[in-house]
Order: sequence, then structure tokens, then C-alpha cells
Amino acid sequence: MIAMAASVSAVLTNSLGARVLTLRRRRDRRASAVFSIPALNCEHCVEAIANALYRLDGVEAVHGEPASRLIRVDYFADRADPAGIAEVMAQRGFEGAAQP
Repeated sequence: MIAMAASVSAVLTNSLGARVLTLRRRRDRRASAVFSIPALNCEHCVEAIANALYRLDGVEAVHGEPASRLIRVDYFADRADPAGIAEVMAQRGFEGAAQP
């Protein structure tokens, strides 16, 4: 009897846990945006942009390529957007546009 109660409890716990994880995945929609930044000249510029963007809620990763003057930002779409990301970069002196 105890084994059966434990088994039923385990099944219910796993079922509930799977539902919670599925809901969390749906809310945490990830997106990426690539920005062309003419003033991006060196790794120090990439670091300055990354430090500013990591303070923005929802930004998950920042990758930069000074040679191509591109910054890729990975973010959670329910907490950040390309317009807000561009605004933060512009406030730091790195104006640019998101690429389509």
C-alpha cells in the first residue's frame, strides 16, 4: 500500500513538473538581433557595449565582431526588444541599426 502511494505521488509530481517547465519555456521566448555599429572599432568597444547591455533586463548574451562592426544580442523577447537595446547602445555613444 505504501509503495502504491509513493508511485502515485511520483507520477503526479512528474506530471505537474512537466507542465510547469512547459509553461516556463513558452514564457522565455528567446530572440536575437544583429546591429550594425559604425563606431565599433575594437574589443574595448565590444566590452563597453556588453557591460551596458547586461544591465538591461532580458539580455542573455552579447557577441561582437569589430572587423565587421556587428553586435549580436541574444535576449528574452518578453523582457527586451531591439528598440530598447539600440537605445542603450546609443546612450553609450554606439548608435546603430538592427539588421533585418
